[in-house]
Amino acid sequence: MGSSDCDFTGEGTAFGFMALWGTETYDVLVSTTNNQPSSFTAIASNEEAPNQWTKKTYSLSAYNNQQIYIGIRHRATDKFMMMIDDILIDTGTVSSVSPVASFTYTPTTICAGSQVQFINTSQNATSYSWSFPGGNPSTSTQTNPIVTYNNSGIHIVTLIAYNGSLNNSTSQNIIVYPKPQLSTTIQNVSYYGGNDGAIYLSVAGGLQPYSYQWNTGATTQNLINISAGTYYVTVTDSRSCKNNTSATVTQPSDIIDYNLSNLAIIFPNPASDYLNINFDYIPQNNQIKIKIISSIGKIAYESDEVFSSMLSIPIYNLTTGTYIFSVLLEDNWYYSLFYKQ
Repeated sequence: MGSSDCDFTGEGTAFGFMALWGTETYDVLVSTTNNQPSSFTAIASNEEAPNQWTKKTYSLSAYNNQQIYIGIRHRATDKFMMMIDDILIDTGTVSSVSPVASFTYTPTTICAGSQVQFINTSQNATSYSWSFPGGNPSTSTQTNPIVTYNNSGIHIVTLIAYNGSLNNSTSQNIIVYPKPQLSTTIQNVSYYGGNDGAIYLSVAGGLQPYSYQWNTGATTQNLINISAGTYYVTVTDSRSCKNNTSATVTQPSDIIDYNLSNLAIIFPNPASDYLNINFDYIPQNNQIKIKIISSIGKIAYESDEVFSSMLSIPIYNLTTGTYIFSVLLEDNWYYSLFYKQ
């Protein structure tokens, strides 16, 4: 048998063959790894070679964005020859895929002053642009940004996803809840070393009910019967939004600085039924307050009196022991010790 004169031409991904007489068959193969025969896979098999120059086209779209090797295998019968000419690979233009913008965020319950982690779930995107009005930062090009919202309210979040010249955007409204607002009213300790101080806590905003946690371990709204010092409290509402504050309770100076003996004489001492006070000092305000405090800090007697140069205080109900006799004169407390027998 004679040979066939075959020419293979192509445009794009086309191959052309021409045979002078007779026909042969061939395979078109592709490898994505190397040019070893065992690495090739046929994309067209037992193709019949024509007997005139013919354009053949084979799609390589399955191998977009890959480096490939192309092979032509002549299925020889030892009767004819096959010739190939002009193999042209047309890379064409790969069209961009439209991106789809989407995102989630955590936590889903957001309190003022807290951070929010945004999680980008966009598809077919290569870059991003975020907008966070009312947040810090207010914009970002990060894939998964973290934003702080200091003010409560409804805030819009917009994400634009890009892929080449194509883009897609999506927006969500997020709710930032207010945290509880706290204020305190202080009742200072009335005498040195005492424990009659108090902190009254007022809470507004947030969502009731509230829970309270003081640094003392107390879980009540208010603290009463406390000594001088600084106290801290954290208030949590039913959305788990938190706020904290502190308050300082003060006390008068030590007894030595305000000794009652400079202003008055108390007698008898020891005393059994009545304790008498003879004042050498006349205050501008004729109202005075008297407290008798036990050695363990408990208020055993308390009264408001109209000032008189001589006062007699009943103590017959007191148990035997040492007491502090205290008098409030013109915003200052004065102290003296006596013994109840």
